[in-house]
Amino acid sequence: MLAALFHLFAGLLGLSLLYAALFLHENEEGQLQNRLEKLWVAVDDLSKAALSKQTAFLQQVSAMANRALNQLFGEKLFSLGAASTSICFSVGAVLLFLAYLRREILMYDWETTLILLVLGVASFAAGRLPIPFRYLGLLWIPGCMFFLLYADWHTGRWHWRWISEEFLPVSVVFVGGFLSDLLFIALSRFCLRKSSEMKSGLKIASVITLNGAAGLVLISPAILAIVPNPQQYYYLFNPRLSLAFLGASNLVTGAIALLFVVLALAALAHLAVWPILERPIYSLQRFGVARQPKLLAAASVACLLFAWPNSPIIHGITKLIHLG
Repeated sequence: MLAALFHLFAGLLGLSLLYAALFLHENEEGQLQNRLEKLWVAVDDLSKAALSKQTAFLQQVSAMANRALNQLFGEKLFSLGAASTSICFSVGAVLLFLAYLRREILMYDWETTLILLVLGVASFAAGRLPIPFRYLGLLWIPGCMFFLLYADWHTGRWHWRWISEEFLPVSVVFVGGFLSDLLFIALSRFCLRKSSEMKSGLKIASVITLNGAAGLVLISPAILAIVPNPQQYYYLFNPRLSLAFLGASNLVTGAIALLFVVLALAALAHLAVWPILERPIYSLQRFGVARQPKLLAAASVACLLFAWPNSPIIHGITKLIHLG
């Protein structure tokens, strides 16, 4: 019972810190601002002008999602920076997917699982580096090809038949996953930009729904492949594992497709949560908490990891400490 309460407290604290990291900021005068509060102010203003409140809400959520993606990938739909960011996120998702499979297949192999988790998180972090350094993410493509070649080095299967029948198909799946990720992210951003300019709530809802459905289709191979029996994917060049990799590389794409839904739910939850959090947050602002979004985000991730029952990261760290 005490452990359950601890997990619940850590989870609520993590969500509160994540809320602060994502939606609180300071303006030029150093005053605390809340992005969701500004969203509702804009919705009220637009509803008083010409739009219905529902349409204004959908329009403003689309605009907020579009601004968030512009910060991640840049203003242009297609650019070298957007491509490198997309590749970093795709590789990070695949590495985390591999960590999950590794844990399910070899429960005792916590060291490899932890290494894959660290590399996955590092790949996501690389996607947030300043633009000149972010281009290093493009090196992930030859790096993945080298990994596939190295994976079967010890089996002595280096011959042309193996390359044509196993290496090339898996490589095509990897590259195809990266390209589909890049293209669909651009499509999602285009849909959000158009939605933020539409005057019809029905059209906005239709565009967002179709985009979200397409995102779920892209990630469905990963979901459908691992649910029945992860043990069947012990062999790296299993065709079904390749299909699962294709879905895993698009996990971020699916998350982006659902970003509108997440922001809409966050905006609705804000109406209930903000009156409770407003006073303590303004009290903490005396210490400049809104100036440290990265620190808040890191603390949020740490709390959520502790809140996750049977977290593989916590188990892996514990195993390493005992082995040391």
